[in-house]
Amino acid sequence: MKPVIKFICLWILTWLEVANGQSVDIVCSYIFIGSQYMCSFYGLEVPNNEQYHVTISGDHMHGFSDYNVQRLQVWSSNVSFVLPQFFTKFPNVEVFDIRSSGLERIQSNAFMNAGNLRIVSMIDDLEFIAIYPNAFLGATKLETISLNDNNIQFIHESAFNGLTSLKFLYLQNNKISYLPTNVFSSLISLDTLDLSRNFLTTLDERLLSNNFRLFTLSIESNQISSIGRNFFSNLFELLFLNLSGNECVNDSWVVDVASSNEIRQSLFPCYNYPKTSFHGYNHEIYS
Repeated sequence: MKPVIKFICLWILTWLEVANGQSVDIVCSYIFIGSQYMCSFYGLEVPNNEQYHVTISGDHMHGFSDYNVQRLQVWSSNVSFVLPQFFTKFPNVEVFDIRSSGLERIQSNAFMNAGNLRIVSMIDDLEFIAIYPNAFLGATKLETISLNDNNIQFIHESAFNGLTSLKFLYLQNNKISYLPTNVFSSLISLDTLDLSRNFLTTLDERLLSNNFRLFTLSIESNQISSIGRNFFSNLFELLFLNLSGNECVNDSWVVDVASSNEIRQSLFPCYNYPKTSFHGYNHEIYS
């Protein structure tokens, strides 16, 4: 089944299978990782239905409560979406780590109550294909997001809205072939962006127009054949750029400490911007 069709089918099933009051209880194991008090789930099973009422139980260590939990870990489980109950139950969580757990999507407003979250790591889930509108809205203290080694293909233009404190965004080794022009526009504090090992073919000149503080940019091993002429115009603090392994540059193209003019000159073969318009691309996926 084609990924787009599969995604649409999953979305429809999620809304057609109304839970009618059904609920599921999940049990947390509480342990310490270093100095952090952690809630850990292993082998967790949650139905693929956002309408279910989810409760979280488990016995705290002596002298600790929900408010002391700083780290939340979900490994080797079956959880198709981000449970918002994680952050209403544990309002002071700073680190959220989910991996190899059957994640398929980050739904809208998934992190609305994650106001103290600083680090998100969601990796190694080949069913993970989409990030919905306003997915991270509410997580205003987020500094690092790692979404590596998944199968992400669709990122809505408002997916990262509100993340004005985000410094590090890692999206390497996914299936991203297109990025909406404004997808990174709210990331005004972004320091590092890694888009390596994806399927990008074009870099719109407006893609990073609002990321003035970007220091490190890696887009190696994509299929880039065209770059907008003003793509680097606002990247005043860019010191490291890796574009190796793309169609319009040689296999070892890496720049460390260079001016935007020098970069533009060395990338002249890439400035063959196509006339194709991508406006509205994949919009129906999220509508």
